[in-house]
Amino acid sequence: MAQKDLDLRTLFARVKLKNTDESGNIGDSSFDTTDIAYLRSAEEVKNIPQEKRRKSLSDFALSNFAWQIESYTAENGNFAGAAWLRCANNSECVGYINPIGRLELYTPENKDFGLSVALDITTKSLISALDSSQHIKFTSKKVQKQEKHFIELGQYPGRIVSQELQKSLEEAYNGGNLKDGLTSTGRLYATNGQRAQDQDFLSKQNPEFEFNGEKYVRVVVWNGDISLYKDGTNAPTTGNVIWHKVEPISFEILNWDKLPRSINPKGKRFGGAEIIKTETEECILSGFP
Repeated sequence: MAQKDLDLRTLFARVKLKNTDESGNIGDSSFDTTDIAYLRSAEEVKNIPQEKRRKSLSDFALSNFAWQIESYTAENGNFAGAAWLRCANNSECVGYINPIGRLELYTPENKDFGLSVALDITTKSLISALDSSQHIKFTSKKVQKQEKHFIELGQYPGRIVSQELQKSLEEAYNGGNLKDGLTSTGRLYATNGQRAQDQDFLSKQNPEFEFNGEKYVRVVVWNGDISLYKDGTNAPTTGNVIWHKVEPISFEILNWDKLPRSINPKGKRFGGAEIIKTETEECILSGFP
């Protein structure tokens, strides 16, 4: 069958989320929402061992004020950072996972915690899409002797480019007067440009370009601390420019063993989970209040 573009929105289930009220309690239905993309709650992660809760940070998040600590690593071997949860404890504090993996609380005006996005995929729609789209890819790897499984869906700014490519891209950008070979796609990735911790969101636009058949995003760095990118280089200081490659987003499949054999070759022969629970392997962005 010929490959065709896939509308990813057809894969996702709308999830009914039970949210905490102003006192940090679940039960007041007026606070509940229905969403496609969401953050997991403390209730959903509380039974996961502390060291397995740690989240690493994408290079793009590190260019946008994410807080990294080199004393602890996530399961993928990269340095850990702080990740927001969606649950509140009261009207002023929200839950998060700290770099050690502990569940703690902080005021939501903080902007250096990352966001690890969760999506629920309907099994039926994914099976239907597998034979007709090239936009879905399954991967697996050993993590601390345990096999973990991932699905790549969509794209987002990820790793920084090499210094040589950085120079070529910036020369082709030419201060906004694009030279031949670099074209604007018209797509903008929004992050937070608000410097003050007690101020609301201020949109900062990161433009996407195409160069030699690949897509890249030009980012004016907002860096609050010394951070190390995946290639071991230091994140530059605020105001410098760094280019990021647009890459597939890796979502960890949280209920792989419960999936039917049509997706998991060693899965359930009959039945199986109707919903595939996923969450981004790392915090893909930061800087949001």
